[in-house]
Amino acid sequence: MPRTFGNRLARSVCASAIAIWVPLSAGAQDPFEEGPDVDEMRSEYEAAFNAGDAGRVAGLYAEDAIVLPPDYPVVETREGVESYVSELLEQRQAADLAITSIEDRQIDGAYLDVGTYEMTVAGPDGEGVRVGGDYASLVEEVEGEWLVTRHVMNLDMPR
Repeated sequence: MPRTFGNRLARSVCASAIAIWVPLSAGAQDPFEEGPDVDEMRSEYEAAFNAGDAGRVAGLYAEDAIVLPPDYPVVETREGVESYVSELLEQRQAADLAITSIEDRQIDGAYLDVGTYEMTVAGPDGEGVRVGGDYASLVEEVEGEWLVTRHVMNLDMPR
């Protein structure tokens, strides 16, 4: 399939999707008795991302995290996440992240969150374009700390 402007924009926007995992729900009705404080994690992630702080975002991932962003190579390790998020924030000018959790559940001592996200990225003319997609994140306890270990996301294509 030939690459068109729409495909290039989609690829650029897809790259921005890594920053959209936020494994929590602001209105979680059944919090895990011994699990992560989902409201606190969500607040920290959104604050770090919207402040442009890739280091703080990456700090929410495990050292051996694996992230599968759309139309982009696999991102591995916390250091890789920080590098990738830095690229998104600087080159794609990603900002104004908003996340909506659709479902969260505890599975064998881990926490799975599935939801949607929206954010603004720079369009081809430099103007902000609102984009969104879906995500699924796995949060596990690693040495006494709840961290994202696996994260998959996609990007909704314009209709």
